[in-house]
Amino acid sequence: MKRLVWSCGVLATVVLLLPAREGVAQGVTSAAVAGRVTDESGAPVPSAGLTLVNSSTGQRYSRRSAEDGRFNFENVAVGGPYSLQTRALGFEAAQGEPFQLTLGQRLEVNVSVKRAAVGLEAV
Repeated sequence: MKRLVWSCGVLATVVLLLPAREGVAQGVTSAAVAGRVTDESGAPVPSAGLTLVNSSTGQRYSRRSAEDGRFNFENVAVGGPYSLQTRALGFEAAQGEPFQLTLGQRLEVNVSVKRAAVGLEAV
């Protein structure tokens, strides 16, 4: 009987401590960059190509803006300096100021692009 009580106590301790061990092992190891692409009047720019570049490592992340102009870069390595390059048809290319990312940070970067005249040459 004494052995059964002791075994149940050990089993209960293991069951209680096992989830705590898994919870400690999980953590935040990256950052995120999000924002919105608009034109000079404040209207959203859909399908703009965005490239996030870490100039110290050369690592690149690419996305397209949604119909409402929003974009999202998740699981980005911390550090930097990062630069955000934006291109859209009918707009001038834009590049923002360099920035650093810290662990767990969610940086909001809104981009405004200017309209540009696009000329097509005859074939």
